[in-house]
Amino acid sequence: MHRSYFTIAEIMLVIAVTAIFLSAGRVVVQDRSLTADIRLLMILRAASGAIIGAIIGVGIGLSRRRRIAGAIWGFFGGSLIGGLAATIVSLPQNIPLALIGAAVLLLGGVAVRVFSRSTREDSDP
Repeated sequence: MHRSYFTIAEIMLVIAVTAIFLSAGRVVVQDRSLTADIRLLMILRAASGAIIGAIIGVGIGLSRRRRIAGAIWGFFGGSLIGGLAATIVSLPQNIPLALIGAAVLLLGGVAVRVFSRSTREDSDP
């Protein structure tokens, strides 16, 4: 039976994404100056983000070994993450935070890729 494990890099990536969402969400919750127009914009962006996230999540889920379960989890996970991300980015004061978070994640991914060991299948004989 093939067991799959999570690497420390994958766990750290999940922690970083969670921290970015929580810090941006805190700005949204603490801002008392949101007008009705901005609230409507946030709702519309949350709906569109959920739809886009669901489409991407289903696409990724279908590429997994268990296609049906992957599509179902991808639908719900993608909807949730897409809706949250679009809502958070809809406030102008969160855009620098989103850009800094994206840069941190990109640099972290590059560092993991560069410093990860290659397997026997990847190395030349």
